[in-house]
Amino acid sequence: MSIVFSVGWYSQSCRRRRFILTAITDVTSTLRYIAEEDAKLWVMNRERQGDATFVADIKTQFGL
Repeated sequence: MSIVFSVGWYSQSCRRRRFILTAITDVTSTLRYIAEEDAKLWVMNRERQGDATFVADIKTQFGL
């Protein structure tokens, strides 16, 4: 699969479409796909901290 990167909204939209297509046509047992770079950081933090600490930090951050 080749990915074409261009400037502007088209490239972002194109990457999202390719990501969704990959996720829905994947034949593996993968349940969770990480689409954007910022989401990768959140997942990494959750894995490192554990669920309880991560959720508590998010609640504190958003004043919940």
